[in-house]
Amino acid sequence: MQEPRHLRVFLSSPGDVATERVIAQSILGRLPYDPFLRGHITIEIVAWDGPLGRVAMTAKVTPHEAVTRTLARPSECDIVIVILWRRLGTPLPDAYRRPDGTHFQSGTEWEYEDALLAPQQPLILVYRRTTGTDVDPSEPDSVEAHVQGERVRRFFNAFQDTDGSARGGVNLYSSPEEFGTQFDFHIREVLSRMIVPRIAQADTACQTMRLDAATPPQSMVGQSTQVRVQVCLPASKGLLRAMAIEDASQTPLEQLKDSLMPILFRKETASGSPLATQVAVDLFASSHHPVHSTEELLLLPSQDSGILSFTLEPRHAGVAIIQVALRQRLDGTRPVTSGTVMLESTIVESRAEAENDEVWHLVSRLLGTAQAAAVSSSDPAAIAQPYHARLTLKIVEDTERRKIEKYLSLDIPLLSSMLPVTRKKGTPLFSPSGQQTSGTALFEGLKPMLVESLRHDDELFAFLRDHPEVSGVDLVLLIEDRIAAVVPDHSSRVVAAIIARIGLLEFVGRQSYAPSERDSPSNL
Repeated sequence: MQEPRHLRVFLSSPGDVATERVIAQSILGRLPYDPFLRGHITIEIVAWDGPLGRVAMTAKVTPHEAVTRTLARPSECDIVIVILWRRLGTPLPDAYRRPDGTHFQSGTEWEYEDALLAPQQPLILVYRRTTGTDVDPSEPDSVEAHVQGERVRRFFNAFQDTDGSARGGVNLYSSPEEFGTQFDFHIREVLSRMIVPRIAQADTACQTMRLDAATPPQSMVGQSTQVRVQVCLPASKGLLRAMAIEDASQTPLEQLKDSLMPILFRKETASGSPLATQVAVDLFASSHHPVHSTEELLLLPSQDSGILSFTLEPRHAGVAIIQVALRQRLDGTRPVTSGTVMLESTIVESRAEAENDEVWHLVSRLLGTAQAAAVSSSDPAAIAQPYHARLTLKIVEDTERRKIEKYLSLDIPLLSSMLPVTRKKGTPLFSPSGQQTSGTALFEGLKPMLVESLRHDDELFAFLRDHPEVSGVDLVLLIEDRIAAVVPDHSSRVVAAIIARIGLLEFVGRQSYAPSERDSPSNL
């Protein structure tokens, strides 16, 4: 068996993404011990704050010079990871200039260009955090924050040509948690492309194929959904063909992701022709049941495979990540991950059977869903309770609360893009920043009804006045309950999170939680 391949991975970023740096180093440190990669690779993390200790900063040289004297340059590494958020970093001394005499805006920019212009260019992965980039003018360092933000913007402008077409790829993420999920998948895919050709022997042929994976963009808790997988030739339509046929028969379009990867085929001894090979398709879906599934797939050289179908049951509402990995094992080798694909799907809550009753819908529109539930219970004691005594906080599982906390950490445009919508033919689905414009349009269309429904809901405002300790998560659950009857497509939780992010009082145009004249207890 061949010796493991030693890989240098350079980590480049300013200081405002410290959490992402810790996550990246943790993932890189675990990879050599991964069952799919063990024995095939070793990884050296090249970072000023690496696992073996920080680079010593001396008094007579700049921090950047201390790093470049101590560590390998990006151009000398196999993989370079660049992570940016609100800062690009501190400008370098005059000694660091481009051949045309222009200055580098920061050490991070120098590291990126050193890798980009290397004679043997390393593989470069660039990540950009998209949330929390607005500058508050009242902050003491707002001027410097604005300058840094402009430098980041100019840096990424270089990834587009003047006509708006993409010149290079950038991986966008909204939180350190999402960065970790993306980076783990991306680095495994990169490593698999490096490893599979190395273990090819004289009696094997390496062929590039494409892994297609598709799932509906939205599913419902408790109702089964499917993930379809096919391994195709690079030029084949693959799952697109099946989806086009279904779309013609009014089936909702699925989201499709794909990835190119190397596949090894054993050669026939006499003719040297490649033979069929067996591969395993692994599916990981932490928000579904089962969490992990494996199916075998027979691949024929120069042909598309059959279509595998995985049936999953969503367990709780929120944004779900579904990971699909293709693995293969040859004689005398450990299983190797040839490639991966990551899908994202929105899981929405199912409604109770009572909510399907037309009478219940009518009562809930007039009274609000919490009061409607009390009326439908036919319990005189419940109906006779004081004005807002029947309004209580929901008890939900910790996993649901964490999902809502994640919603509240997102910017409003990103939250709006999570609303389930259907694109009309000829209309744009995404804005230039990559966010779904139709979701924002849907929220704006609902806004008048939502304001009218909530503005005079004195039961809700009286409860919030008497319970100032209500958390952001509980506020989302309260709003969700009040708007469920007027929000389509079971989107009440995401809409409630948007309203909470805006601020309930600001959203409805009220000054305080004090009762309004209309619908106050004295007028009922």
